[in-house]
Amino acid sequence: MNYAEARGLIGTGDLVAVRSHRGGLSAITRVVTQSPYTHTAVAIWLGARLLLAEMNGGGACLVPASKYADTDFDVFACPVHSTEAEGAIFDLLGLDIGYDFGDLLRIAQHELLGRPLPAADDKDLICSALSASIYLHAGLPRSGLPSIPSPRDVAAWMGVAPTLEVRR
Repeated sequence: MNYAEARGLIGTGDLVAVRSHRGGLSAITRVVTQSPYTHTAVAIWLGARLLLAEMNGGGACLVPASKYADTDFDVFACPVHSTEAEGAIFDLLGLDIGYDFGDLLRIAQHELLGRPLPAADDKDLICSALSASIYLHAGLPRSGLPSIPSPRDVAAWMGVAPTLEVRR
Protein backbone atom coordinates (compact mmCIF):
# COMPACT_ATOMS: atom_id res chain seq x y z
CA MET A 1 0.00 0.00 0.00
CA ASN A 2 1.15 3.57 -0.49
CA TYR A 3 1.56 6.30 2.14
CA ALA A 4 -1.89 7.85 1.57
CA GLU A 5 -3.56 4.47 2.14
CA ALA A 6 -1.42 3.65 5.19
CA ARG A 7 -1.47 7.02 6.96
CA GLY A 8 -4.72 6.49 8.87
CA LEU A 9 -3.67 2.99 9.92
CA ILE A 10 -0.49 4.15 11.68
CA GLY A 11 -0.96 4.63 15.40
CA THR A 12 0.78 6.61 18.11
CA GLY A 13 3.80 4.65 19.26
CA ASP A 14 4.17 2.57 16.11
CA LEU A 15 7.73 2.08 14.89
CA VAL A 16 8.44 3.31 11.36
CA ALA A 17 11.42 1.45 9.88
CA VAL A 18 12.58 3.25 6.75
CA ARG A 19 14.00 1.43 3.72
CA SER A 20 15.84 4.30 2.05
CA HIS A 21 17.84 3.83 -1.13
CA ARG A 22 19.02 7.43 -1.30
CA GLY A 23 22.42 8.67 -0.26
CA GLY A 24 25.67 7.18 0.87
CA LEU A 25 24.76 6.76 4.55
CA SER A 26 21.73 4.64 3.65
CA ALA A 27 23.85 2.43 1.40
CA ILE A 28 26.52 2.01 4.09
CA THR A 29 23.86 1.20 6.71
CA ARG A 30 22.32 -1.49 4.50
CA VAL A 31 25.72 -3.08 3.80
CA VAL A 32 27.04 -2.94 7.37
CA THR A 33 23.87 -4.21 9.07
CA GLN A 34 22.80 -6.57 6.25
CA SER A 35 19.31 -5.13 6.61
CA PRO A 36 16.95 -3.11 4.44
CA TYR A 37 16.29 -0.73 7.36
CA THR A 38 18.27 2.49 7.28
CA HIS A 39 16.38 4.71 9.73
CA THR A 40 13.73 4.46 12.44
CA ALA A 41 11.22 6.84 13.99
CA VAL A 42 8.22 6.56 16.30
CA ALA A 43 4.80 7.82 15.20
CA ILE A 44 2.64 10.23 17.19
CA TRP A 45 -0.70 11.79 16.32
CA LEU A 46 -1.19 15.42 17.36
CA GLY A 47 -4.73 16.32 16.41
CA ALA A 48 -5.06 15.52 12.72
CA ARG A 49 -1.28 15.58 12.15
CA LEU A 50 0.78 12.41 11.96
CA LEU A 51 4.31 13.19 13.13
CA LEU A 52 7.43 11.13 13.70
CA ALA A 53 9.84 11.44 16.62
CA GLU A 54 13.27 10.98 15.10
CA MET A 55 16.91 11.96 15.20
CA ASN A 56 18.45 13.96 12.43
CA GLY A 57 21.67 15.96 12.17
CA GLY A 58 20.09 18.67 14.33
CA GLY A 59 19.08 16.30 17.12
CA ALA A 60 15.81 14.88 18.41
CA CYS A 61 12.75 16.36 16.73
CA LEU A 62 9.24 15.84 15.40
CA VAL A 63 8.79 15.82 11.62
CA PRO A 64 5.68 15.32 9.47
CA ALA A 65 5.30 11.65 8.54
CA SER A 66 4.65 12.84 4.99
CA LYS A 67 8.40 13.47 4.80
CA TYR A 68 8.61 9.74 4.00
CA ALA A 69 5.61 9.61 1.62
CA ASP A 70 7.93 8.84 -1.32
CA THR A 71 10.10 6.35 0.62
CA ASP A 72 9.48 2.69 1.36
CA PHE A 73 8.98 1.83 5.03
CA ASP A 74 7.54 -0.80 7.31
CA VAL A 75 5.36 -0.13 10.35
CA PHE A 76 5.56 -2.22 13.52
CA ALA A 77 2.75 -2.05 16.07
CA CYS A 78 3.51 -0.13 19.24
CA PRO A 79 4.85 -2.65 21.79
CA VAL A 80 3.64 -0.61 24.79
CA HIS A 81 0.44 1.29 25.59
CA SER A 82 0.19 4.24 23.17
CA THR A 83 -0.26 6.79 25.99
CA GLU A 84 2.99 5.55 27.55
CA ALA A 85 4.75 5.90 24.20
CA GLU A 86 3.34 9.41 23.75
CA GLY A 87 4.54 10.44 27.22
CA ALA A 88 7.98 8.98 26.55
CA ILE A 89 8.24 10.87 23.25
CA PHE A 90 7.51 14.19 24.95
CA ASP A 91 9.80 13.40 27.90
CA LEU A 92 12.73 12.57 25.62
CA LEU A 93 12.16 15.36 23.12
CA GLY A 94 12.32 17.76 26.06
CA LEU A 95 15.95 16.78 26.65
CA ASP A 96 19.00 18.14 24.86
CA ILE A 97 19.86 15.09 22.74
CA GLY A 98 22.35 15.52 19.92
CA TYR A 99 23.07 13.21 17.01
CA ASP A 100 25.97 10.86 17.74
CA PHE A 101 27.90 10.21 14.53
CA GLY A 102 30.40 8.23 16.62
CA ASP A 103 27.71 5.63 17.29
CA LEU A 104 27.55 4.91 13.57
CA LEU A 105 31.26 4.09 13.66
CA ARG A 106 30.83 1.96 16.80
CA ILE A 107 28.07 -0.08 15.13
CA ALA A 108 30.22 -0.56 12.01
CA GLN A 109 33.19 -1.72 14.10
CA HIS A 110 30.91 -4.08 16.00
CA GLU A 111 29.29 -5.52 12.88
CA LEU A 112 32.39 -5.73 10.67
CA LEU A 113 35.22 -6.31 13.15
CA GLY A 114 33.45 -7.90 16.10
CA ARG A 115 34.42 -5.11 18.49
CA PRO A 116 32.16 -4.98 21.53
CA LEU A 117 29.70 -2.15 21.93
CA PRO A 118 30.04 -0.03 25.08
CA ALA A 119 28.01 -1.18 28.09
CA ALA A 120 25.74 1.87 27.78
CA ASP A 121 25.04 4.61 25.27
CA ASP A 122 25.71 8.22 26.21
CA LYS A 123 23.27 11.12 26.02
CA ASP A 124 23.74 11.65 22.28
CA LEU A 125 21.92 9.13 20.10
CA ILE A 126 21.32 7.91 16.58
CA CYS A 127 17.80 7.40 15.19
CA SER A 128 17.40 3.80 16.27
CA ALA A 129 18.74 4.50 19.77
CA LEU A 130 16.13 7.26 20.17
CA SER A 131 13.37 4.90 19.02
CA ALA A 132 14.56 2.25 21.48
CA SER A 133 14.85 4.86 24.26
CA ILE A 134 11.21 5.84 23.73
CA TYR A 135 10.08 2.24 24.23
CA LEU A 136 12.44 1.67 27.16
CA HIS A 137 11.20 4.87 28.81
CA ALA A 138 7.63 3.62 28.27
CA GLY A 139 8.43 0.37 30.09
CA LEU A 140 9.46 -2.16 27.43
CA PRO A 141 12.17 -4.50 28.81
CA ARG A 142 15.62 -4.18 27.20
CA SER A 143 15.94 -7.96 26.74
CA GLY A 144 18.09 -8.71 23.68
CA LEU A 145 18.62 -5.08 22.65
CA PRO A 146 22.25 -3.94 22.14
CA SER A 147 23.44 -0.82 23.98
CA ILE A 148 23.64 1.02 20.65
CA PRO A 149 20.98 -0.56 18.44
CA SER A 150 20.94 -0.29 14.67
CA PRO A 151 17.64 0.14 12.81
CA ARG A 152 17.74 -3.63 12.18
CA ASP A 153 18.13 -4.30 15.92
CA VAL A 154 15.13 -2.15 16.87
CA ALA A 155 12.92 -3.76 14.21
CA ALA A 156 13.97 -7.25 15.41
CA TRP A 157 13.38 -6.20 19.06
CA MET A 158 9.72 -5.62 18.20
CA GLY A 159 9.47 -9.41 17.97
CA VAL A 160 6.74 -9.35 15.33
CA ALA A 161 6.37 -8.90 11.59
CA PRO A 162 5.46 -5.45 10.31
CA THR A 163 1.76 -4.64 10.40
CA LEU A 164 2.07 -2.41 7.32
CA GLU A 165 4.42 -2.42 4.35
CA VAL A 166 4.36 1.00 2.72
CA ARG A 167 5.78 1.28 -0.77
CA ARG A 168 5.99 4.16 -3.19
